Amino acid sequence: MALDVHVALHEAELSFLAIPSLRADLYRFDDRDALLTLVTHHLFSDGWSSDLLRREIAACYRARLAGVPHTLPSPVPYRMYDTWKREFLASEKAAECSRYWGRELAGVEMYTMPADRPHGPETRAPRTEMETFTIDPGRFAEVAASAARHRCSVWHVFLAAFMVLAEKVSGRTDITLPIVNNGRYDERFYQTVGLFVDLVPVRLDFGGCASFRDLMLLARRASADSQQHRMPFDSLLEVFPDLVKGAFDPLALLPSFNYVRSPKAEVQTRFAASVEPVVPEKEVSASYVRGAFAFIWTFVVLSSGEFRCAIGYEPDAIDAATVQRLGIEFVDLIQMIADRPDQKWKDR
Repeated sequence: MALDVHVALHEAELSFLAIPSLRADLYRFDDRDALLTLVTHHLFSDGWSSDLLRREIAACYRARLAGVPHTLPSPVPYRMYDTWKREFLASEKAAECSRYWGRELAGVEMYTMPADRPHGPETRAPRTEMETFTIDPGRFAEVAASAARHRCSVWHVFLAAFMVLAEKVSGRTDITLPIVNNGRYDERFYQTVGLFVDLVPVRLDFGGCASFRDLMLLARRASADSQQHRMPFDSLLEVFPDLVKGAFDPLALLPSFNYVRSPKAEVQTRFAASVEPVVPEKEVSASYVRGAFAFIWTFVVLSSGEFRCAIGYEPDAIDAATVQRLGIEFVDLIQMIADRPDQKWKDR
């Protein structure tokens, strides 16, 4: 029953004008089993905020049972983010980041993949669709261990696999990808609920890489450089307006990438004898991003250790069969890189 509620909530529409902006419902199945749901519009929250809400509800619940005040920190108000942004953009750190991106992004457009047919607002289906591809916990543990032996993370393996896939699709060995970032550039906002999520470009020029290992190491270096110089994405677009030009091409799709660590039933979020997240058999499309930007590759590692690659897409732009082919090849490449890191990537 909990899964039915989960799916129904995902399929329901929610206007950002709806009041209240945060809705909590408690479903009781029997005296010992219940489901707590929190629903809000993505304009008001993000994945980081969801974790904060879970921890704060648990802390307040435990404090109330014990008859003592909670000890949660006082968050910085969300409205202060605009003040921080203005101050940051006037700082020397922002000037340093701008110089870095000036070198990295001059004349660059984000990588796009071909659509199966022309698409646009006039052809758009009522909802986006999603295909899910998995690697079982034991096998994915091997992927993580292989990455660690090369002082890399699974994220670097994901990027390496996509480099190989991108070259096969387009023949290109210099690609720039938009990576979803938590957007909390200042630690003062770590306890603040709100929509901070942002994009960070990662440029991967892998023409000189010989092996899968080289691709992973390049991904590690490029990711670290991008994170070190991250700045609000809208500020980058003011300087490089053609960066996302491909997103408006009716024959192209701009893939973006989001790596999600699935919440676990940890002590911080425990306010009952047993707390378990509701995990559907496959990821469900939320349809809060539309158009060419809806080609979102989300990587999830569940608390069980299972890996999921969920690809959201507009069905008027690309066929399910095409997405399935890309997804299957992608997860196969992840495992190939883990098993044979020294293999020449062009000999796959």
